[in-house]
Amino acid sequence: MNGRHALPLAVACIFMSACSSAPRIAQGPVKVEVVRNDAGYALLRGGEPYTVRGAGMEVDDVARFAANGGNSVRTWTTDHRIQDLGELLDEAHRHGVTVAVGLPMKAERHGFDYDDPVAVAAQRESLRDDILRHRDHPALLAWIVGNELNHSYTNPRVFDAVEDVAR
Repeated sequence: MNGRHALPLAVACIFMSACSSAPRIAQGPVKVEVVRNDAGYALLRGGEPYTVRGAGMEVDDVARFAANGGNSVRTWTTDHRIQDLGELLDEAHRHGVTVAVGLPMKAERHGFDYDDPVAVAAQRESLRDDILRHRDHPALLAWIVGNELNHSYTNPRVFDAVEDVAR
C-alpha cells in the first residue's frame, strides 16, 4: 500500500469503529457499589446507575438474551459440568451482559455437616479459589453466596459459614 492511501484507510477504520453498534465494554474489573440516594438506594456500575434486566442462566444463548434487552444473568454455581464459568463470563462480556455469580455452598439437607470444621474450611477455600480466579472479570456484577441454605436446615452454623465466605 502506498502512503497516499494509508491516511484515508486509517480514517475510514476509525470512523467505522466509532459508528459500530457494538457497546464499548470495559477491559478490566468494573467497580460496583450500592449507594444511598434520595429515593433509597441505587446500584452503580462504573460510577453510572445500573438497572438489572436479568434472568437466571447457566447454559443458554447470551447473544439472544442480550438482543432481547437483557443485561444481566445470575448463575447458581461456579462449577457447572456443561458451561465453564470463565467462558460464560467471556460470552457475557462480548454482549455487554453482566453476571451475578452464585457461589455454591453445600446444603445440610444434602448431607453437608457444618459441625465439621475441616469440611467447612475446605468449602471456604474452594470458593475462595473461584473468587480469586474470576474477581477481576469485567462482566462480574456480584457474588451470590449460597442458595436456599435455609431449606430444611437444623444447624445455624450454616449461616456462620455464609458470613465467613461473604467477608
